[in-house]
Amino acid sequence: MITLYRDAPYGDLQFDVDLGALRGERASSRYAIALPLAGSGQFFVDGAGFVIRVPQDILPGGTPPQFTPVQFVHQQQTAAWGATLANRDAALLKPKPNMLFMIAAEAFGAQTRDEGLQQLFRTEPRGSPVQSFRFRIAAQEEDAAQWKRFGAECNLPLRAVVIEGNAAQAERGFFEVSDPRVQLLAFKPAETRAGWHVLRFQDNGGKGAQGVKLTTPFRIAEAVRANTVEEPSGEGVDLASFSLRPWETLTVLVRLE
Repeated sequence: MITLYRDAPYGDLQFDVDLGALRGERASSRYAIALPLAGSGQFFVDGAGFVIRVPQDILPGGTPPQFTPVQFVHQQQTAAWGATLANRDAALLKPKPNMLFMIAAEAFGAQTRDEGLQQLFRTEPRGSPVQSFRFRIAAQEEDAAQWKRFGAECNLPLRAVVIEGNAAQAERGFFEVSDPRVQLLAFKPAETRAGWHVLRFQDNGGKGAQGVKLTTPFRIAEAVRANTVEEPSGEGVDLASFSLRPWETLTVLVRLE
């Protein structure tokens, strides 16, 4: 099923695969669907907190047989733009020959007491023989921050509800970050410091950011840099003007008045 939206610069693709109907007599079977994106050999895979550039970030002789995209794959078409394919369900990408997405594999045998040797499908999630796969595709500029936002919004869509009554006045949120390439990942109570909270920022553009400003109605009495396990470094942070290195994740402990 293909869905297009009025005034939206992307389209959605969804399909179901009945693994029970595909089950064969071979000892090992794999199933994949090709979503070919004609373009250059340069593509990017969304990793855990960074974007993998292929082939630049692959060591000689270290090319894996497949990649595991977290939220998107971007294939460059020209130096100015490319095609971004966001994924909502687990799949493995085999870039050659035709952008194959591996959706299931039946290559694992398990000996059972009552049924003998059984070939098991290895998929995720695995709640039914019928597996659903959802993708979203768009043409985008060569800007990793746009790809990250595209993949995140596909995976965590906003829910719109129509309510009766007069239009409400516009209101600000709890936090506003001045640079669109910087994302606020978390705001939560600190694990080991009573009365403190954690703010976690991440650069999604891969180019770093300077002079970033956090705007909030909360009154922050103190802000201290911390590591990823929330241990304070003792170094103060000016949340009215701070910087991040390319792909850096910055954890800040704050004490609110």
